[in-house]
Amino acid sequence: MKKKLVLTVLIVTLAITFISTLLLPHVKATDVKIVSISPVTRLGKVGEKVRIGGTINTTAGLYKILFDNIEVNKTTAIGNKVDVTFQVPFLPEGNYTITLQDDLTKNNATTWFQIEPAYYIVPEPLEEHKQFQQDDSVVLHVNVTGGKRNTVYYANVTVELPYPVNTSYWAIVELADTADTGYGHANIKYPNKTLFQPSGSHTNFTGLYHIFFNKTLDLAENSFFIGLTNASDYHREEIVEIRAVDYQPNEAVNISITFLGTNKTYDPLMVNASQQGIINATWKVPWNASIGNYNVSISSEATTKPIADSQLFIVPGYKIDVYARNLAGDPVSQILVKALDYATITTHNATSEENGLARLSLEKGNHTLEAFWNGVKVNDTQMTITGVDEFNLTCELTNMGITVKDKNGIRIPFVDLNISYQYVTTKEKKVENGSVVGETDPSGVFFLKSMLPNITYTINASRYERVFNINNNTVENLPAEEWFNLTILCPAKTLTLYIKEHHRNPLPNARVEVIEQMGGLFYNKTTNNVGLAVVNCTFGNYTVKVYMGNVFLNETLVEMFNDTVVEICCKLYNLTFSVKIVDYFGQPIPNANVTLPRDDLQSSSLTQSDGTVTFSDIIGGDLPVMVYLPGQSDPCSVTTPYIDESKTIEIKIWKYVIIAGFLVETSQLTTAIIIAAGALLILSIEIYRKKRLKPKQSSD
Repeated sequence: MKKKLVLTVLIVTLAITFISTLLLPHVKATDVKIVSISPVTRLGKVGEKVRIGGTINTTAGLYKILFDNIEVNKTTAIGNKVDVTFQVPFLPEGNYTITLQDDLTKNNATTWFQIEPAYYIVPEPLEEHKQFQQDDSVVLHVNVTGGKRNTVYYANVTVELPYPVNTSYWAIVELADTADTGYGHANIKYPNKTLFQPSGSHTNFTGLYHIFFNKTLDLAENSFFIGLTNASDYHREEIVEIRAVDYQPNEAVNISITFLGTNKTYDPLMVNASQQGIINATWKVPWNASIGNYNVSISSEATTKPIADSQLFIVPGYKIDVYARNLAGDPVSQILVKALDYATITTHNATSEENGLARLSLEKGNHTLEAFWNGVKVNDTQMTITGVDEFNLTCELTNMGITVKDKNGIRIPFVDLNISYQYVTTKEKKVENGSVVGETDPSGVFFLKSMLPNITYTINASRYERVFNINNNTVENLPAEEWFNLTILCPAKTLTLYIKEHHRNPLPNARVEVIEQMGGLFYNKTTNNVGLAVVNCTFGNYTVKVYMGNVFLNETLVEMFNDTVVEICCKLYNLTFSVKIVDYFGQPIPNANVTLPRDDLQSSSLTQSDGTVTFSDIIGGDLPVMVYLPGQSDPCSVTTPYIDESKTIEIKIWKYVIIAGFLVETSQLTTAIIIAAGALLILSIEIYRKKRLKPKQSSD
């Protein structure tokens, strides 16, 4: 018995478990997995970016990225999604494991990545704008990353002289042991008469020197420039230091400097070389030097170098940021800013962007700044440039706020505005026309930024394509101030409403709503004892709705561009409505309570002997009708017919039948008929059976 009990419990438990697994919702936790990696080749060099995409268990949880057990990033998931970048760490060449780890659950997902060796050769950088000159030494940084572990690399460093000489000097350089990082490096100087082969390496020519790390294998390439001057660009009154080598001792040379913009050549410098054949000279950039490219060149009758000593430098000007703003301090775009340089009588132009910025390059000295709005001068100011700087340039431009209101001070939205004006350009004296179109916002205001003052503006305001301010549409001589606020009044028109009922008699105490079709304007009136309502409506199109209490009667559309008289006939009001209540067989049911429940206008009455009840002064429409039979508190019928004229409707009470003046439920009558029919059937069968048996009994 006990065994059967245990077996039964076990079977029941297994059954419950099985059913639960079928019926309960299945919640699947998000796995920790890596779904994407970039680059897709999974190959890269030290310092390059790698991007990982995936998921973790913990929603909005922390996760780590490990590269060979080195934590390279730690951040928070967006939902359960992982999208992160990191740089390949300094490690030797080889295949490594990248691990994505959920910081809370410690669950991991892994993938692989291969580090490849990378080779570099880079000249040591100078200060900004400085450059190497002839006979300078250049430090070359040679290195390898992602190299083999504990390995010494050798670099074949090649330096190629500028075109068209193209002579090459090379040296075998031993890099430091890569140890555990895979990084080996060495720093060498060029020229080096003992290290580079063949002997005689130098930087005696002006031009671009190309440098290579194992040129035949094309492992790495770079370059550096050797010039005559100690910098690539200068500003006015700065000193240009010039140096050249490989001339005859005490040789006389001619140094010329030419501005390429006009091909103007300044007075030449006559210089003698030193005993070592070195030319050293200085030249002060003139106070009125133009912005642009200059060429410095050295000529000599005794020495001809395979690459001429000639080089470009630039006088760039300082970066000057000019922010065009109107009188209210707002940024103004499309302002033409002209800067006249007094030193050169040269004009520099720039046009302001969306944020008002016009960026110019100007040199030291005094300048006149002019700002032009569509050819009209809106600012004239003096400034002195001493270096990089920024200025606010206030333009004589006014902000305008246009508000449209009705006579009651209510702001009107979505009014169309057409604004036109005429002005004369400053220099050409040309008459120009301008225009702006717009509409008032939901608060009834339209803003115009940075408008030209001291001219006349025509502002036509319209609704439904009809201008309503023709006699009041001019702003003369707009003042030069931060804000000019203008109010346009939209005129009112008189709407006279005659509200009538079904029989065209006046309808008093009707509620009238007048609603502007664009929104924002609303009027509410009640008709007087002769059905009259007068509304002063702002210019526009309106929907007029008529109610009695909260019952909607009728509506119509009215254009209010002039004084208007409208008659509205509410055909649903003051209807005569009859209801006839009949039973299942169409017999009239007297004394039934018929109720018309409609808010506070409820009506109720009893049916007559013909089953009919009549209601007068009824409001049509969707009219609820509830029928209560005598002696009952709950309605036996609820219907909502649409009544749009005087008429009689019949409501059949299917559930009841009148028998001898009494209401009998149809189901009870049906049951009684079935019982009677059954009894009659049994009785007929019994009579029939007895009649068949009677002759047999007499024969016996």
